[in-house]
Amino acid sequence: MAPRCSGVLESESAVSGRGENPACGDVLVLMLDLEPDSGLLQAAFQARGCSAVIAVASLGAEAVTGMKPSEARALPIKGIVKEAGGLDRLQSHAIRVFDRALQQALHQLPTV
Repeated sequence: MAPRCSGVLESESAVSGRGENPACGDVLVLMLDLEPDSGLLQAAFQARGCSAVIAVASLGAEAVTGMKPSEARALPIKGIVKEAGGLDRLQSHAIRVFDRALQQALHQLPTV
């Protein structure tokens, strides 16, 4: 299955957050854009790294798309990953990489 939400948001108002795992070289850039009329998020990501980071980024970006920023701040990414089949202990870093990128991107959004 191909990752969902992979790519770039072309909007000039899009912001990005970055998550990394220096131990294995994973790098994730998560882009968010706030739709002005609805106040809902659009999300996309680019990742270089292990399949776990790509899978978690895909699940997470899909989950935050259509959310309000306040909802995305409390995204239960661990539960979403567990529901999708989970990760083994050696892949659990992918959740932290995604969460760092998400929180950094959300912090850059304009307050409404």
